[in-house]
Order: sequence, then C-alpha cells, then structure tokens
Amino acid sequence: MTVIGTIVGAGFATGQEIAQFFVRYGRLGLLGMAITTILFCVVIIMFLTAARQPGSGSYADLLKRWGGVGLGGMVDLALTIFLMGITGVMFAGAGASFQALGWPAFAGTALTLIITFVAVWSGLRGVMAVNAIVVPIMLSFTVIICLLTLISHSAVPTPVPAPMAPVDPIAPTAPDAIGGGGGGAGWVWLWAAAIYVSYNMILSFPVLVPLGQLTSRSKLITAGVLAGGTLGLMGTAVFMAIYLSRAVMLEVPLLHVAARYGRPLQVLYGIVVWGEIMTTAVGNIFGVARRFAADSKIPYRLAVGIAITVSLLISRFGFAALVGNLYPFFGWAGIIFASIVLCRAAYLRIHAKTRR
Repeated sequence: MTVIGTIVGAGFATGQEIAQFFVRYGRLGLLGMAITTILFCVVIIMFLTAARQPGSGSYADLLKRWGGVGLGGMVDLALTIFLMGITGVMFAGAGASFQALGWPAFAGTALTLIITFVAVWSGLRGVMAVNAIVVPIMLSFTVIICLLTLISHSAVPTPVPAPMAPVDPIAPTAPDAIGGGGGGAGWVWLWAAAIYVSYNMILSFPVLVPLGQLTSRSKLITAGVLAGGTLGLMGTAVFMAIYLSRAVMLEVPLLHVAARYGRPLQVLYGIVVWGEIMTTAVGNIFGVARRFAADSKIPYRLAVGIAITVSLLISRFGFAALVGNLYPFFGWAGIIFASIVLCRAAYLRIHAKTRR
C-alpha cells in the first residue's frame, strides 16, 4: 500500500499526469501504459531487493554504490531537490483539486500541509498508516469512475484532441501526429512512457529503500509484482476514463469525468484525489527529512519543517505548469543516470574479468 500510495499522487491522482504522458497519444498511449506496467514491476522489485544488500542504510548509500561517490553524490543532491519539487507539485495539486470543486485553493494546500506534517512527524509508521487508509478507498473510486465511463460510452471513440501546450517538453511533435494511434507519432509515445516510469521510480526510491529492509526477498518480489500490476491497472482505468470523456485538455481531468455522474460523486472523488495527492506528499517529505537527518546534525523533525517550507514555496508556480516542466526534466535525468550506472557496472565487470 505504501509503494502504491507514494507513486499514485504524482502519477495518477488528478488525471493530468496520465493525460500528458499517455492520453495525448491515443491508442499508442494505451500500449505505452502496458509497457509502463511491466517496467513498474521490474524496477520496484529491483529497488526493494537492492535495499536488502549490506551497506544500504539509506537511498544515499545505494546511489553512491551504484554511481560512485562523485556521480552518486550529485544524484543524491538532485534527488533531494526533486522530491521537494514534486511535493510542491502535490501542494499545488491539492489547491487545484479544491478549486475545481468550487472551494478555496488555499484551504486544500493548507490542509495537505498540516496532515503531511502530522503524519511524517512519527516517521515511517505514520507514512504507512496514511497509505493503509487512503489507497484502498482510492482504488475503489477509480474503478467506479472507470466502470461508469465505460458503461456510458458504448460507441468507439474517435482520436483524442491535439496535445496541451504544457506537454511540449516531453516530446515536441506536431498536433496532427497525436491521436488515434496513427503512425505519424513515431516512437515518441514510447519515450513518454519511459520518462513517466523514470520520474515515478525516482519519486518512490527514498520510500522503497526502508520498505525493502522490512521483509524477506521472496515477499519483496511478490510485493513488487502486485504493486506494479495494481499501478498499471489503475493507470489504464484512468486512461480510459479521460480518453472516452474527452477531458484531456482540463487541469484536473478526473474531477471533470466524475462531475458527469452528479455533484455528490464529484465531491467524493475530489476528496479521494486530494487524499492521493497527500499520500505522495507524505512519502516525499519523509524521504527528504530522513535523508537530512542521516547525514547532518539537523534533527529529523526540524528537517520535516524545512522540507515542507521549501515545497510550499515551489507550489506557487502552479500545478499544470509544474507537471508539464518538472516531471519531464527529472524523468530524463533518471534515464541518463540509469544509463550511466549500467555502463559503469558493465565496465567494472569487464575490468574485473581482465584482471583475473
């Protein structure tokens, strides 16, 4: 539940993320979602099992072992900044969700900030408790929205509209190349899927490391498959709901979809979306605070306050703008780091064999 909850706020909650990385590519985006599901399972298992290796007390230790002291240290710093940036996106998203319901945006951001502070105050136990409550409710409502959408759209949909302006940093393709899966989109949809997995896995890394140290290797593999599969099914459900309802151009697409079935369901789902956003904010702040407390003289709870303050300042840039620019940037950064780590591992293995 904690793995799913950490990813879901930044990857699924409002529908904005699925719209920008998948729905804009029409049926090719659905294929991208299938590939994303497989990658989620593989990478989650890799992170969880790597955390059980000796000397992996924190995510900083793993980064330095994978990339060396120099590169690992640089990525450690970048990851810390990224986590606070994504938490800023979550605070902005909480405000956008409240605003979409006709409530004050400030109230959504403030409430998220307060609950995040209280949950993270008690450490990993608080993080897991929040996810144990929110994730099952979130899964249920996502399935309900998807089923209602499928039932009300029996006809085969036509291609989705042209992409939104904020998605340009992901893949600058011509508007007529995006749609019902035509060949003109090339392989851009595949890159979008890879970037999506990359930034979500970077986001979950600080939480996966302590979780990986809690149970046996066989249980970790099962947990990875279940978490990755659940995330893939959720992503597909959100994709279909947005695609069939043509809500791709909106800042909070899923609330628009829910509104089609009455105000009560819209309000209930709006609260669920807010809960999803909150789980990711909780996981991020926990990861950053734990990192600060591990290698500095800053007390853990003071680190919590600092991380929340910086994230709150970042949230002032606006939700859609942050999603469209921050996510792709760190997605590419994750892909580049993974490539360097793989090349370094191959070099060290070849070098070790030649010395024998």
